[in-house]
Amino acid sequence: MNKILVLLTGGTIACEKTSSGLVPLNGEEFFKNILKEISDDEFDVKELMSIDSSDMGCDQWNIIGDEICSRKDYYTGIIVCHGTDTMAYTASALSFMLQNIKIPVVLTGSQRPACEKDSDGYSNISLAIQTAKSGLCGVFVAFYDKIISGTHCVKTHTLSDNAFESINYPYTAIYKNGTLEINSESLLNQMQNLNIQTLQTAVYYY
Repeated sequence: MNKILVLLTGGTIACEKTSSGLVPLNGEEFFKNILKEISDDEFDVKELMSIDSSDMGCDQWNIIGDEICSRKDYYTGIIVCHGTDTMAYTASALSFMLQNIKIPVVLTGSQRPACEKDSDGYSNISLAIQTAKSGLCGVFVAFYDKIISGTHCVKTHTLSDNAFESINYPYTAIYKNGTLEINSESLLNQMQNLNIQTLQTAVYYY
C-alpha cells in the first residue's frame, strides 16, 4: 500500500466562508476525512502552518523544505496543500531546494473551499494523490487535470478552475479517462534544464 504525507500550509482549500470572510478550518481533522472519502491509501497529515499564501515567503519555504527533507524516505510521495496566489513561487523554490529528490512532491489547492459542494478541491486533491503515487521524481503542481513542472508553473487566472499554465514548456502529465498520462520527454527535459539553471546560478553568484 502507498503511504503519502500531506502537509498543510493554509489557503482557500482549508477554509470556510463566514460573514467575516474566509476562516481556516481545523486542518488536520478536515483533511483526514476528505482523504478517507477519496482514497484507500495510507496517509499521514500534518499542519505546518495556516496562512494566506500571500504571506508565504522564504522563512515558510525553509520550514516546508526542511519538513520534506526530514521525512521523504518514509513515503511514496508528499502532497503540499497551498493557497493558489503564490503556489507557483513555492513550487519553483522547492524545485531548487529539493534537487534530486527521489519521490514526487506535489503542490495543490483550490479556487473555492473544499467544504463547499461545488469546490474544485476534491478533484485537485485526487489528482495530487495520483501524482504522489506515480513514481515521478521532483516537484510538481497538480491542478485541473494537469501536472506542471515546479519551475515552469504560473497562475494565469484568478477565478477559473483552470488557474495554472506551464510557460513555454509541455505539461509533465495530463489526467485523462482515469489515467495519468506522463510525458516522458517533458520530464527528461525538466531535469536537464533544472541542472543547467542551477549551474548558471552558481556561476553567477561565484
